[in-house]
Amino acid sequence: MKPLPTVSVIMNCYNSERFLREAINSVYSQTFQDWEIIFFDNHSTDNSPIIAASYDQRLRYCKNEQTVPLGEARNLAIAKARGQYIAFLDCDDIWLPEKLELQLASFNRPSSREIGFSYTDAMRIDSKGADLLSYSQEKQLAEGDVYINLIYSSFIACSAGMIKSAVLSEIGGFDPDFEFVEEWDLWIRIASQYDLACVNKPLTKIRIHSNNASKNIEGQFHEKMRLARLIMSRDQTVTRHCQKAIKFAEVQFRLSKLLLAKEVKQKFISLARALYTMVKAPVISLTLIKRHLSIDILRAFRKKYLSGEPHAA
Repeated sequence: MKPLPTVSVIMNCYNSERFLREAINSVYSQTFQDWEIIFFDNHSTDNSPIIAASYDQRLRYCKNEQTVPLGEARNLAIAKARGQYIAFLDCDDIWLPEKLELQLASFNRPSSREIGFSYTDAMRIDSKGADLLSYSQEKQLAEGDVYINLIYSSFIACSAGMIKSAVLSEIGGFDPDFEFVEEWDLWIRIASQYDLACVNKPLTKIRIHSNNASKNIEGQFHEKMRLARLIMSRDQTVTRHCQKAIKFAEVQFRLSKLLLAKEVKQKFISLARALYTMVKAPVISLTLIKRHLSIDILRAFRKKYLSGEPHAA
């Protein structure tokens, strides 16, 4: 009988032919090779099934008879996994060769609680694969007991995460009622009981392109509110933190809505152009301001350029 793989790689696909081969190849290029791919085709109508069929039996192809929400599709794929660890790779993202090897090693680090989850830093790339902005340039990555940290901010990309299968079975999978924050919700539930390990290298590449860059701002906001209230209902000891997170999300939402106004957006972009010369990083600045606006970023710019105090944005 063939031994079970160490890692099950969950790839959920829906009409993902454009970048699919590059994503799958990045798994086959891993220095750690004891894995299987659970390729869950969410009823694609493009050439994704043909591309998947061109690989060997380590890619286990599963086709759903109808398209379902992503959270539900992830759970259906996880149910077919046989590995001791579950890793996620979206079909337009990429792993660097050492990703699995270094992540698996991170589970053996000393920690106050059992490490149930590991993640890497992630580099955002454009449609051509050029580096834009890493998560660590914008967010404060953390490890160990990061439960409170995650209540305030989601700093873990789905394709960067790896979970012990036993932990995922205990905690439960993705909440299918969420459309925008289902990953964040799962990370928080895991962090409430387990420590997290961070491999502080950008071993995951997250592709930003026209099909995934413009999620519904209002939908995101309402789900953040619902998630914060759900956390409070599960754990009253973090009520104060959840209330602060709600206020933070409200400010973010107002700023995001403000940017949707054409005249305000043009003024903000003009300001961004002026900042390009100062930061000498036009691609990063454009990405920060147009796609990844956050209060932390605005505070960094204010502190660096308006107060005269040095700060690494």
